[in-house]
Amino acid sequence: PYDLEFRLHKADGSWAWFRLRGQAVWDASGRAVRMAGSISDINPRKDAEKKLQNYKDFLDTVLRSIPHPVFVKDRVGRFLVVNTAMCELANLDEDILIGARHISGVRIDAETMQRIRQMDARVFATGVTQTAEYALPISGRGQRTVMARKTLANDPDGSPILIGTLTDITEQRAAERAIRQSTRSLQAVLDAATEVSIIATDTAGTIRTFNRGAEKMLGYRAEEMIGKHTPAIIHLEEEVS
Repeated sequence: PYDLEFRLHKADGSWAWFRLRGQAVWDASGRAVRMAGSISDINPRKDAEKKLQNYKDFLDTVLRSIPHPVFVKDRVGRFLVVNTAMCELANLDEDILIGARHISGVRIDAETMQRIRQMDARVFATGVTQTAEYALPISGRGQRTVMARKTLANDPDGSPILIGTLTDITEQRAAERAIRQSTRSLQAVLDAATEVSIIATDTAGTIRTFNRGAEKMLGYRAEEMIGKHTPAIIHLEEEVS
């Protein structure tokens, strides 16, 4: 038997797709005596396949252009789709990630791995979008802190899939820690200045800093003043107007 697909040039000048299927007919001695087959117009099917492929190519281009890591998992946790940003975060090629249940070469601690799996299970069980923050030790990049967001969807066959995004917030968290440390250091300096009154306000005039020196000198507690009053409370109106 044979089954062929090919294009033919039609009288109107266009090209169309056809499918040729056939089978040889043998006599008693095993000699082929004739061919039986059929030819059918498959141009509508080919047009539909081309449109579908063009749409898939378009979606692939969109997916790869997204700057944040994006991935798709099946119910057992295998990566079905990953974009370029996901490969860059994992420091791995796409063909290594596809089909894997975890990022190869990444030694995730048992607690974090359990959180990831429980998060995935909740998405499939409830259909509710889940978010979580956790640390991933990436080969060649060290420990990275990511914010994961995962939601439920269906593939073209109707099977449930998980679509996830990861946002690398390592630098953001480091900056926040630096700000907190700086704030604590500043507060320590202000608190040490017990013989000097230091009062600071925001642009609206609300008190934002009220150190121990101010408490000692004026008798107010910082928690009474910060965010609740302006310096007008400690002045006579006629002296500041």
